Amino acid sequence: MLVTNYAGRYLGDPAFEPVFAALDQRQATVFIHPENPPGFDLLSCGRPGPLIEFPMDTARTVVDLIWAGVLSRHPGLTLVLAHAGGVLPVLAPRILDLGPMEWVPDPADGISYDDVRKQLSQLYADTAIAGRDSALKPLLDMTGPGHVVFGTDYPAAGPSVIDANLAALNRTLLLAEKELSAVATNAIRVFPALRSRIPAS
Repeated sequence: MLVTNYAGRYLGDPAFEPVFAALDQRQATVFIHPENPPGFDLLSCGRPGPLIEFPMDTARTVVDLIWAGVLSRHPGLTLVLAHAGGVLPVLAPRILDLGPMEWVPDPADGISYDDVRKQLSQLYADTAIAGRDSALKPLLDMTGPGHVVFGTDYPAAGPSVIDANLAALNRTLLLAEKELSAVATNAIRVFPALRSRIPAS
């Protein structure tokens, strides 16, 4: 597990390159959870991080990873984002349209619309506090049902939030019954060791 930034350093920072190289060598699955951004006291309007800034910070760090070339250099990584990727799926069309423009700094040297689209589509994300259609639709547009894994944010979210999220997930019409069932089992593909921990039915 990694968080979105470490003392203001986002995951595209060159300081983390040896970490990603080692994870890539091991074909690792990495869960990314948001953290308060640098300057949180100026950005938060006095509200706690999980309300607004956590979902924003997920988008910040993924954009940083892509434009720093981390995902291109390390294709063996599997990234799972918390909370349906925060605001990233909603921003994905904007990122795709504007990202390759010449006025956007490109340290990866030549990143294209197709590069960004492919990298976004390969991301996984969980359903923690994100089981409603308003969160699922942009995520499914960005990546697809095979890249959605079940999550609850237990214990931080609390029982009432988790119950409401589960109810919304069970009501969604965006996923066929087979796809909704797969949300609970997709994780076995990205975390194969789970299979041995699940009792046989």
